[in-house]
Amino acid sequence: MATSVALVEGSHMTIHEPGWYPDPSNPSIQRYFNGTEWTDLPAPPPMAAGSSNAVPSSQAPSQIVGGDSRTVLCWAVVAGGALLSIGTLFAWMTASAGIISVSRNAFQMGAHESVTADGPIVLILGLIILGIGITRLTNTSMPRIVQRSPIIAGLGAAVVLGYDYHSIQQWAQSINSTYSLASVGPGFWVCCVGDGLAILAGIALRRAAKQAS
Repeated sequence: MATSVALVEGSHMTIHEPGWYPDPSNPSIQRYFNGTEWTDLPAPPPMAAGSSNAVPSSQAPSQIVGGDSRTVLCWAVVAGGALLSIGTLFAWMTASAGIISVSRNAFQMGAHESVTADGPIVLILGLIILGIGITRLTNTSMPRIVQRSPIIAGLGAAVVLGYDYHSIQQWAQSINSTYSLASVGPGFWVCCVGDGLAILAGIALRRAAKQAS
């Protein structure tokens, strides 16, 4: 079986197996090499000398950092992506007049409840964020630009949500002027919460990676 190889700058060390090694850009700290490329994982926690619980440097990072803040942030990305996706299926705007009520989800934002691109775009961005969160939790190899995509995808979703919020408010005002009651639906707020959670968690993960380097 072929093995991946990485050379550490300024030394003759050749890495064949996944594990913790001196960071190529800063040998004073350690970074995890997953067998293909360097990851953003911080150095493993120090263990007391002679401790029977010491973790080998070649042990998978998921067994070392399973309960740290990075894992929590990855789960926050997963939750944000899930909320953003699920929210598109529920009402983004609601209106009622007496016993009659109507609602529209993210896929019915056009005139006369016609389908628009808003719902599919937000749904796809939510699934992308969800997928990135899962891959980071499982420490799957991927380019660093993809690791930071929760921020990019989240900002893209925020643009769509901001535009639709303005449209919903205009629609609600026109409905309210006819003695009916209209408002922003719960699905829209679910999307906003999920999007904000994904962006904040993505930013925190990026800061943690910079501090580790």
